[in-house]
Amino acid sequence: MSSRRLRNEGSIHRESKQHAAPSSLASELYCPVAMNRTASKSRRAHRLLRWVFRKGNQLLTCQLDREGGHAAYMLSLVPHWDVRQSVIELHQDGAAAFQRHAAIAGQLREQGWILDAYTVA
Repeated sequence: MSSRRLRNEGSIHRESKQHAAPSSLASELYCPVAMNRTASKSRRAHRLLRWVFRKGNQLLTCQLDREGGHAAYMLSLVPHWDVRQSVIELHQDGAAAFQRHAAIAGQLREQGWILDAYTVA
């Protein structure tokens, strides 16, 4: 599976040759395979699905978008209480991106998160 991982640093993405260090949230959800950080470019994305999970009074969004003009899929995980901890994985294969979304959703349910809202394209 070919994927890259971006970690949102506010509105600035920094490029680095070193592997991204997992955040506390991402370490629970993402496989231990290191992914290289890359700079984000402005691209128009088309939302494929968006699931919002709730645990207590915390919300977490797991979203899948297709980058316009590119054959890439962006899988993002956004904790609403601290969007700076957002994580984005880029996948070249659509089926792999949907499978990854399903795996993350399953892990969230196992950790006590419930599906609060969803949208599909």
